Amino acid sequence: MNTIRPSTRIRLCAAAAGIAGALLYANTWRNDFVFDDIRIARDNALAHDPAALAPIFLSHYWAGVLESGNLYRPLTIWSLALNHRFTGSGPAGYHVTNLVLHGLNSGIVVLLGAALGLGPGPALAAGLLFASHPVHVEAVAPVVGRSELLAALFVILAWLCHLEIRRRSAPREAPGSRSRRDRAVAWLLHGGIACFFAAGLLSKENAVVLIALAGLSDLVRRGPRITARRRWGPFITMAAVLALYLIARAAVLHGMAPSDIRGSVFGRVGALTRVLTAVGVLGRYLLLLVFPVTLSADYSWYQIPMITPPGDTLFLVSAIACSFLLAAGAWLAIRRRVAGLSILAYFAALFPVSNLAFSTGTQMAERLLYLPSLGLCLFLPAAFAESDLARSRGARRLAIAVACLAVAALGARTLVRNGDWVDQYTLFSRTAETSPRSAKAHYGFGEAAAERGDTVRAIEEYRRAIEIKPDMPEPRRNLGLELLRAGSLPEAEEQLERAAALDPSAPDVHNDLGLALEALGRSREAVASFETELRLRPEGKHANLNLGRLLLDMGRPLEALPYLARATALAPEDPDAQGRRVMALAVTGRGDEAIAALDDAIRASPAFKRMLGAYAQAALKVGQRDLAREAARRAEALPH
Repeated sequence: MNTIRPSTRIRLCAAAAGIAGALLYANTWRNDFVFDDIRIARDNALAHDPAALAPIFLSHYWAGVLESGNLYRPLTIWSLALNHRFTGSGPAGYHVTNLVLHGLNSGIVVLLGAALGLGPGPALAAGLLFASHPVHVEAVAPVVGRSELLAALFVILAWLCHLEIRRRSAPREAPGSRSRRDRAVAWLLHGGIACFFAAGLLSKENAVVLIALAGLSDLVRRGPRITARRRWGPFITMAAVLALYLIARAAVLHGMAPSDIRGSVFGRVGALTRVLTAVGVLGRYLLLLVFPVTLSADYSWYQIPMITPPGDTLFLVSAIACSFLLAAGAWLAIRRRVAGLSILAYFAALFPVSNLAFSTGTQMAERLLYLPSLGLCLFLPAAFAESDLARSRGARRLAIAVACLAVAALGARTLVRNGDWVDQYTLFSRTAETSPRSAKAHYGFGEAAAERGDTVRAIEEYRRAIEIKPDMPEPRRNLGLELLRAGSLPEAEEQLERAAALDPSAPDVHNDLGLALEALGRSREAVASFETELRLRPEGKHANLNLGRLLLDMGRPLEALPYLARATALAPEDPDAQGRRVMALAVTGRGDEAIAALDDAIRASPAFKRMLGAYAQAALKVGQRDLAREAARRAEALPH
């Protein structure tokens, strides 16, 4: 092994870490779309066409899902569109891409460690720790973690370019001794910084930490002084890229409202409470990094209690621990130790998503540790390599054994944690256990249970979500629908009315209330509720169909016709809408139009075509003999 060149050993170590990172997530390729994957990747038309560059790069992150938002991540959306084009609409291709990206990141962590001055062994240890740490599962297992993976990839690549510029910036023996090739490489590296930094920012906003990471690495850099032009050149490049990004971001997001942050309470409390709580979260993050046993996909309301002035025990312990680490990092950095840089890099990378300076809308999330955890993964190997213990062969052997055990334990936890993300039901059932005070977790579990047909569990989870967060309209609406299906009509009406009061503009909430009122026999009130829904959303297919159907049943076919016509235009494949429109035309004496509509329905709706015989019988029962005869004749003419 000693005959292998150091650079080759580093490349082999990088390959080993990359393969380990990919293999540890190989069991995710069969996972389904979960959580925000459904809205961002599966059902988002903007993320399905990679040729639609203008719409993607001129839209906010949630475009196609929400009307407005304050996130700008077009490169992430474009990468999802590429997945859709080349790997299909199923989840497997997306998951494979994510695990490959994590493998790449794990490999370049080794290259970063070597560029900072670590030997092949410590650099490999850092890469393996990064590859195996289970806190990364939330960034790799779900498809929407793509933004974390891409941002980290491009930040580390840009950082490597910066470090290479510094390595090549040592003064020459004589002025002008830099060759044309050296200057070309310097320009290429500056271009690399610009491209990678821009790509990182367009993937996720926290890529801005590159500037801080590059500055910190300069503090611990050993070597002769360099000229001011060479010292500040990379930072001028980064500043120019950042300025252009901010201009583009402001132009795209101008006038848009903030994205959906209903799960966060930081927007509802004072700045001091937000900062105290954020400091407490920093302590929770440290605990997760050191002891990643209990992991959760959600830490929102009220899983993370607010810390009010003057603070509590969690705030005090967290503040002391963070202060000690920052002081230790600063002391080690002054002594030009990579271990000190690693600690400072952790806090620098965590700061933009910490809620200390401003509210981000996310109180706490494990995915936010993906890039910052790089600091911890570098710290442990660097601290050992830079200590006197590294000179002892016995200590080195012990360190290798401890590192192997740590990587094995972390990797085993990662493999198990990957299984929690296999589908919606599994994810939210586990999240409801690990975050029992999260309304969002119980609401998600209720939705997943309802999809499985488990009405009892769905009702139970919706009630729990309402108990935690009474002003959250979604679980009330869904609870009302489940109660409606279960026949508990009075309580269904109550829950739907409260959901409509909490969010009158929520899609279909008045339509659902109308269904409850109709089931209670209060047809006039149901009509009014359907009409309210249509005033908010005239093109709502459910409300148009339900209002037309109800008016027809009430003996008001002329009033029903416009709504049924709109319902069939919005959902031509719906046999109920088609059949009721045909019936309304027949009842109003427009027989020829009814027959023409019958033929339109047969062409537009395969389901209606299959039920023509039953439809003929239904028409006969209500006295529409001509319609029944024509429907029966067309049913007989169809191939069997």
